[in-house]
Amino acid sequence: MTQDMPTTRRLAAAPLAAAYAIAPLAAVLIPGRAGGPLAGLVPDLLPGLIENGPWLVLAAFGLAFCLIPGAGRPRPSTALASLASGALVLCLAGLFALGSGLPGRILALTPVLEELRPLAYLLFAAMWVLTFGPPQRAALFRAGAWMGALVFLIQAGLSLYAAGAAQAQSGTATLLLVGLCAGFDPGREAAGPRDKAWTVRLGLVCLGLLSSLWPPALFAAVWISLFLCPGAWIRRVGLGLVFAGGLGLALWAAQTPAALADMLNRSWQWSGGLELLISEPKRLVLGSALGSPLPLAAPPALLGLLQDQGLVPGQAGVHVHDLGPFWLRITAAWGLAAPALVLAAFGAGLARAGSAFAVGLLAAALVQGMSSPLLFDSPVAIILYMALFMSLTKASKGAVPAGAGNGAT
Repeated sequence: MTQDMPTTRRLAAAPLAAAYAIAPLAAVLIPGRAGGPLAGLVPDLLPGLIENGPWLVLAAFGLAFCLIPGAGRPRPSTALASLASGALVLCLAGLFALGSGLPGRILALTPVLEELRPLAYLLFAAMWVLTFGPPQRAALFRAGAWMGALVFLIQAGLSLYAAGAAQAQSGTATLLLVGLCAGFDPGREAAGPRDKAWTVRLGLVCLGLLSSLWPPALFAAVWISLFLCPGAWIRRVGLGLVFAGGLGLALWAAQTPAALADMLNRSWQWSGGLELLISEPKRLVLGSALGSPLPLAAPPALLGLLQDQGLVPGQAGVHVHDLGPFWLRITAAWGLAAPALVLAAFGAGLARAGSAFAVGLLAAALVQGMSSPLLFDSPVAIILYMALFMSLTKASKGAVPAGAGNGAT
């Protein structure tokens, strides 16, 4: 069993590699599908395969690993792997059925399957952690650094964050925030000079966040830096000022028609959605009928701008899955119990760990869920779930090199 330990430890980080590679790749391909520079060159099915296919492959691999005789895996993980694999199969079948013209009986299930995606990703993350153990936070920090460099190259070299790229931007920014929180993990006991590798990785994560030009994530990064960054106050203030400058730049760069349309679209969804939930207490408590359109419509004054950017649903009306902000969407779909459960889960991680890592995860989820799909975005959901499991366990503490943040500036 000891000989298998290095293998399982390496396999524990496999979803990190998949997620932190998928999001930048989707950032290139999704704009191509939505009218960006690669429009007409990217098959419509390819972005969906890139986003969801790797998790089905990894789930099947985890299940096979559990069932290998002598692998030494506990029985509960085998059952959970089976459940996760089945849930992912159903989830992906529903996603592909949504636009594939399959018979009506199958299509009737797709609204429910679509809203159960966060649960499918939770089952996958739980299966992986129970089977291979939680990844080390150093691996999460390294993945964030590599992704930061990749996002910078994509943004600077190709400038593909254009029309239709909002979900890709928000996803990469959320993953980089999680990497930043892993870098600020206080599980370091040895004092000493700052570790150069830690400094380089932190710089790459920050560079990626600044390049993402996603204002909510940069706002969260300011808060996380000021309150959670280890070391002297001047380091915290300096890093906070850097992200504040990036926030100002992101707001200035968001004056394009595509960015304005995206912000206005989220704004009217929030205002109209909250008004709907408050006016219908039953919907607020129990949720909505997922197959029926919501009594929502974009303000007439915004219709022209939103239509130009392809952000207005067709004649079928606005459904729950058309809502962009995560917290609004799960409340409209399932009622108040759904966001309460999600917040309770992250709160449990904070209560058990009491670390800067857990606090940062909660802050990132709260802020990013106001403006992005969050747990409906597969790479983001799986990494957040795995990070939550990491905060609940002691195995991954102390993963960042000793002395990485304890020296003076």
